[in-house]
Amino acid sequence: MIQQDTIDAYAPLYAAGLLLVAELGYWSVQPLVASQAEDALGRRRTSLVVAAVLAAGGIGGVILTMAELSVGGGLGLELLGVAAAVTSLAIVGVLAARQS
Repeated sequence: MIQQDTIDAYAPLYAAGLLLVAELGYWSVQPLVASQAEDALGRRRTSLVVAAVLAAGGIGGVILTMAELSVGGGLGLELLGVAAAVTSLAIVGVLAARQS
C-alpha cells in the first residue's frame, strides 16, 4: 500500500466544481415560474451561485492550507474539532427550526 504524505492541491477546485454542478442540476429541475421580474431574479440567483462557488473554493483552500501546517495535534485539537462540529450542527438546527 502506497502512503502519500501530501494533500491534493486541487481538492478545493473539485469541491467548487461539484457545488456548481449540484446547484445547476437543482436549478434545472425546478419548475419555471413566469414573472415580470424573471430577469432580475435570474441575475440575482446567478450571482449567488457564483459567490457560493467562489466561497467554497476559497474556504476549501484555507482549510487545506491549515491542514498542511504542522500543528501539534493531540486531544485538545480533537476536542476543538468536535466542538466546532457540534456548534455548526446546532446552528443548522436553530436555523431549520426558525424556518418552520
